[in-house]
Amino acid sequence: MNALNFNSRLSGFLPPRATKCVLEAMVVIGIAALLMWPSPGFAQQPTVDVRKLPDGVTVYEKHTKEGKKSWLWDRFEDVYNALSPPPFAKSVAFLVGVGRYQVPFSPLPFVANDINDMRTFLLGDGGFDAVYVVTDGNANRDLVEDYMMNRFRKLSKDDRLLFYYAGHGDEFGGETGYILFSDARKDDFAHDVLPISRVTEWSRVIPAKHILFLFDTCASGLAFSPRGRGPGDAEKSALIATLSGEGSRVVVTAGTGTQRTFEVEDQKHRRNGVFTRAFLDSIESSRNDGLITIDGVFAKLQTLVADYSVKEHMKPETAPTPRISHLGGVKGTFLFVSPADRTLTLDPDYAKALKATPRSASLLPPEPDKRRINDIDGLAYVWIPEGQATLGCDPSRDVRSGRCFENEMPKHLEVFRVGFYMGETEVTVEAFSKFSALKSRNMPESPFFNASWRDTAMPMVGVTWNEAQEFCHWAGGAVGRLPTEVEWEYAARGGLDNSIYPWGNTISSQQAVFNSKSGPKKAADGPVNGFGLRNIVGNLSQWTADGYRRAYPPFEVLPGYRTIRGGSWADQEPWLRIPSRRSSHESEGDPTIGFRCVVPTFSSVARN
Repeated sequence: MNALNFNSRLSGFLPPRATKCVLEAMVVIGIAALLMWPSPGFAQQPTVDVRKLPDGVTVYEKHTKEGKKSWLWDRFEDVYNALSPPPFAKSVAFLVGVGRYQVPFSPLPFVANDINDMRTFLLGDGGFDAVYVVTDGNANRDLVEDYMMNRFRKLSKDDRLLFYYAGHGDEFGGETGYILFSDARKDDFAHDVLPISRVTEWSRVIPAKHILFLFDTCASGLAFSPRGRGPGDAEKSALIATLSGEGSRVVVTAGTGTQRTFEVEDQKHRRNGVFTRAFLDSIESSRNDGLITIDGVFAKLQTLVADYSVKEHMKPETAPTPRISHLGGVKGTFLFVSPADRTLTLDPDYAKALKATPRSASLLPPEPDKRRINDIDGLAYVWIPEGQATLGCDPSRDVRSGRCFENEMPKHLEVFRVGFYMGETEVTVEAFSKFSALKSRNMPESPFFNASWRDTAMPMVGVTWNEAQEFCHWAGGAVGRLPTEVEWEYAARGGLDNSIYPWGNTISSQQAVFNSKSGPKKAADGPVNGFGLRNIVGNLSQWTADGYRRAYPPFEVLPGYRTIRGGSWADQEPWLRIPSRRSSHESEGDPTIGFRCVVPTFSSVARN
């Protein structure tokens, strides 16, 4: 199914460095649908007014159109005729950061970055209308209680509120977690501290329909028991309930009293807490998911935090273990919208919940054919449907010896709520010749197995990553691209989540070309997998869009190198396993590397 999709880029990450126990609490109250709208086709970002209140709180506030309560809903109505009342009204955030403490608590200099990055995100892609910020000595227990129990109690029942805390945390007797302010004292739980269990009372008195608490702290998990909703029908039902106006109460915590969070550093050498970075990276990694629930974000956040902990060589008993709990009595969920740069469409189930129809027929979600011929490059594309799969190497599944290569781990669940078209075959010589002629370019040097590019039905080789990406952009009418790693592996599995190869657990020369000295076969030859893809492994290794990491995130991208998948005619059998991954420099072509393209949707193609 297709869903709302938008464009945003979040920064990448380098390996983390451990620090003292840190609390970075995110409490998101309201439907908190962080809808990320691209600028093309929409009104300009509104002006943000900044004012300082007498209590030390700084307020950043956007202006909406006259008579409109929500800047976010205003943007939605630019594209859709929304007949029902919006499921949310004004979006407000309250960011509290404490990086300066009295002895014996160590200072946390990176808290300022946490606050700034969250404020920038919320006022930008997050779509919030107002952000309240208070830091260090201006932040204290009484001020926070006043805002949560009094000021924000004046919000309407349809408003949403995000509360974010970054600072130290502590625990008492292994039963109660606390957030600490600047004047907190060691082992003094009566002075300038707040028990995390206060969220129960805040939830009761604040009329906002949707409430989500996200706590990143050593002791935050002591307050609540884990109880989540996995991906699938239950998750979608909660999402539809949210769009239909149902409320939610969700708590996400980072760990228990014996666990500690730590610091990471991004590519610009800015320091942030692990939860903040993992949270933002989880949204970025969900670019293919369309509407994203907090359960989907949490599943990825768990994996990222665990990966950072392994990289930091933390002991299991001290590594943070995030938890999620849906509090009783409500049916909705907290949701985001994918930052993917794709056609803006709304899934029919979600449109029905909102009583919304597109203002333009061109925005209606397509009725995907299983196979379509692209008028531009002349190649067949097959529909890769929504679904989910466990990607990466699982020793019990992907190798007979029970051994995975380090760069194939860890295994992780990926959920695709938005389908896409992928080339049925590798790009052929005929298609690439057409592209080169239109661009007035020479063809690369031909390989020994296809001298002078004589056989135009053969797959194209010797193409650099940049040339492949440019071809896909052209072939997809400016929206085409190379597949991401996760898209490639999901498509390669063809619906078989427990197989070593696209068709099962064995491989033969009738199924794929490998361990050969004579080159690949024609692109359209050979059997198909469950999604209709030919030669998805063997024949040629294939470029993907992603920079190469020596393992899945949080490992950094190796500059200049791109991931190739699938194994080629020259490779041995192990390299044709679905999770197998290698790299090649983006500036170099090779006779063993080809590519296929992804096109999210077709606006004008001939049906086959």
